[in-house]
Amino acid sequence: SLGDAFERNILQSDFAHGRAVKPGEIETVLVRNIAFSIRIRHKTARLLGDSILSLFYIVTAAVISVHSIVLFVAIGAAALFVNYVTLAIRVKHSTLAKDRQLAVAQHVAEHFLDLRGLLMQKTTRFTERIHALLDEAFQSLNRNAQLSIGVRILHQPMMLCMIAGAIWMWRVFFRVPNVVILMTLYVFYRAAPRVIAAMTAFGEVIEESPSDVRHDA
Repeated sequence: SLGDAFERNILQSDFAHGRAVKPGEIETVLVRNIAFSIRIRHKTARLLGDSILSLFYIVTAAVISVHSIVLFVAIGAAALFVNYVTLAIRVKHSTLAKDRQLAVAQHVAEHFLDLRGLLMQKTTRFTERIHALLDEAFQSLNRNAQLSIGVRILHQPMMLCMIAGAIWMWRVFFRVPNVVILMTLYVFYRAAPRVIAAMTAFGEVIEESPSDVRHDA
């Protein structure tokens, strides 16, 4: 399994220069990478499932009416635009939260590895530093959550505006029968949430990517 392969790679690693690593850094990085792999695998599976369902609905709608492609192109372009605008902000806050959490883990490891610090250093300063770092991480995660909720709230108004514009265009320019319009709208109503979910999952996979991890020189 992937877990066994991950453990074997760790055991086969070269720790000849382990003295140059900060106390607690190896443990915290390993724990962080395990969380990365679990979240990315889950979100990638969601992305693949939503993409397959979206493709099925798009093909079905195209068979019913070729004009339905206009709706799917519009909803795809809108979702990509929203992801493009918000992705940089989400990655920034996600990276900040990860860095603060890693700093907390390293600070705790360094504190408890130094016996003299345990005897001489006051715990008040230690806990204040930990609380400050955790509060910064929470604020970053909270901003990401607020942004995600705001994007989801925009989905319904965006879909209604696109449906209204498509109906007007079909009736005025293409003279599409009402029955075909109703069938197309039903398929679009079923497919649009999957298309948006696939676009959102793609942004979440990039947001959770550990590509921001850099080796300390």
